[in-house]
Amino acid sequence: QSAIKPIIGDIFASDNISVPENTTYKYQEQIGDVAGASTKSVEEKELNGEVEFSISENEYVRVRSNPDTGATLIGYATKSNQTQKGLQVWGASYNNNENGKSATNQSNQPMGKWITSTFEIYEKDGDGYKLKLSDKGEIVKESGYIAMLDNVQMLSFRQLQPQVLGESTEIILESENRPSVLAGTTEDKSLALVTTDDLKSTAQQIEQKTSEVLEGITEVNGEVIFQDSEATSKEKIIKVALSSDAIKEAVVNRAMLKVLNISEEDSIGKTFDVAFIVPGTLLDNASDGKVQSESTSYEIVGVVPQDDSPFFYAPFIDLRGIGVTNYSQVKLVSDRQDVLSEIRKKVESMGFLTSSVVDTVQQINSLFATARTVLALIGTVALAVAALGMFNTLTVSLLERIREIGLMKAMGMKSSEVKELFLTESMIMGFFGGILGIVMGYLAGKFVSVILTLVAIKSNSGFLDIATVPVSIVIIVMGLSITVGLITGIYPARKATRISALNALRYE
Repeated sequence: QSAIKPIIGDIFASDNISVPENTTYKYQEQIGDVAGASTKSVEEKELNGEVEFSISENEYVRVRSNPDTGATLIGYATKSNQTQKGLQVWGASYNNNENGKSATNQSNQPMGKWITSTFEIYEKDGDGYKLKLSDKGEIVKESGYIAMLDNVQMLSFRQLQPQVLGESTEIILESENRPSVLAGTTEDKSLALVTTDDLKSTAQQIEQKTSEVLEGITEVNGEVIFQDSEATSKEKIIKVALSSDAIKEAVVNRAMLKVLNISEEDSIGKTFDVAFIVPGTLLDNASDGKVQSESTSYEIVGVVPQDDSPFFYAPFIDLRGIGVTNYSQVKLVSDRQDVLSEIRKKVESMGFLTSSVVDTVQQINSLFATARTVLALIGTVALAVAALGMFNTLTVSLLERIREIGLMKAMGMKSSEVKELFLTESMIMGFFGGILGIVMGYLAGKFVSVILTLVAIKSNSGFLDIATVPVSIVIIVMGLSITVGLITGIYPARKATRISALNALRYE
């Protein structure tokens, strides 16, 4: 889906995006052994975390005085023009979706997720809703609780009480930045972009953190677990092996080859060692810790031309094999452009931010539209100057040929024929002027293309051709040139028909 085009080699042959159902992730076993129960025992209104959320367009949700479906109804809330923020709390259960029974209290009663915030209150008005106003005409805002139904989308989540591995805590399912998105099915090759800068930065942070606060290493079931000495942090880094289904092939860019000190010509088939470090928020059981894969050799099978920052592409199945299920970005590909706007509306209504190459295309089209307008104005001025030049040429030609016109009339030439002669001359001038303009414009475009190509070659890009002459443009230009010639020749032609043959013969 990334539409990468290797300049050397090929893309790894992997269409798989998920590991077999019977695959067991070693890191999950370790987290289970260390973290304990996977269902949290909570109390009502216990503080859970800060959230940014959005209510679906044209949807109204009930605002209650307490996180309970039986609590007093304050009013209704709907989508706000600004990002809505609040606190996620535990409250009474509800049956509308999975958030309604996502935990249990100490009495083993189901608990649901609620959001408390300050809302602009709406009240029912017949079949619709209207803003609730105070006696002074001001919009009423009140604090209350809303249930996390399907029409309430969480945009971000920040844990206020960090989960501590080793205690009986819940594994929060929300992503740190936006809702979790699970992989779908695609027929295209599946890739995962891994930047070495991120890996290096993370490795340096881990090394510094380890030297400062790690006091011991514990081995559980053959897997190494690094434990933080400070009780307030409790960050874990769990080392795991890649899945047996891992492809272990990579498509690198030129900057990556420079880091590895491998020549581009000899890169295919060479190997390099890599360890993936994955934050806990990207795992299927989200946590505050990290998972680090064991160092593994990857074979280079292709090279892409980018050389601004080192990175490489790895098969998606490799990262799924260490438990990556949550993502901060997802690319959607539409089969038809006419449905793209509708897709974006649906995705944005779910609380996600979208960007599309169509936005860039629209900006480019806007730029070229402005350029075309400017060039059209310049062309209009040039056309007016050319028309005046033709008019002047034909008028001067008329004055120089008065005796010739008198002689032709004396020999029997009709006035209409004299008129046709001048109009034909003016149209021929316009015709050949149009041809000359098209040829010169085409050659100028090719010249600019050559210059841009020389610049592109230095940037490892291909040939650029910005000059094209559609048949429709040729027809329009030729028609316009002949029309301008005809119009500018009307006045001299009419004046030539009014010349007396006797006066013309005596003209000096």
